[in-house]
Amino acid sequence: MHTLVYEVVGFPSTAGAVRLREDATAHFDPLLDAYRMTPGEGIPAVYTRVGNSQLAVNSLPDVMENQVVALEFSANTGDYVLNFAGQSTFAEAIPLYLKDKKMNTLINLKLQDAYGFHVEEGDAASRFELLFMEAAGANETHSAEAQIQVQGHHVRIIEAEETYDKLQLFSLSGQLLTERDISTGNTSLYIAIKGCYIIRLLGRQANSSSKIIIR
Repeated sequence: MHTLVYEVVGFPSTAGAVRLREDATAHFDPLLDAYRMTPGEGIPAVYTRVGNSQLAVNSLPDVMENQVVALEFSANTGDYVLNFAGQSTFAEAIPLYLKDKKMNTLINLKLQDAYGFHVEEGDAASRFELLFMEAAGANETHSAEAQIQVQGHHVRIIEAEETYDKLQLFSLSGQLLTERDISTGNTSLYIAIKGCYIIRLLGRQANSSSKIIIR
């Protein structure tokens, strides 16, 4: 069964899933779907929408042409990272994108499993879409635009083009640890403590987020 799991990094209670299965319908299925729970104060809300239903688990027909799923997000002003898992359960022929309508950006979730972004007061909850289709008309983030190299405790960001101008380093709990401007060519970062981190690259036209491991 094709299952894409998502959650806001640092907030495990926000986890939800979209499943493609043959016995599902495009509407709410009481035996297959689950409504979202209202989050506590200060906890982000992320869920998919089908009609008027806000779902934590959303099961959809296994084969639907031009499938677009509304992924809604609301939170206090700040920086957040969406993490995705389960991409390997989808056949190679099934495209899988996240669209950030505010930034006009497409993220290929088969190449990138985390996406960092900033929320401001007044942002629409309907900011994101999940696309199970080939997409065009937005700025797609490509792994070739910025290569991240990890050697011991040293991290280098090498840009093929001048796409990004700022780097942010997050813990897996979502805490911003440091940020700095990206210089032309490459930028180096030293991380003293072993563990998993998320690097977020910010640009005027595109953002990109990647997980790294310091061993």
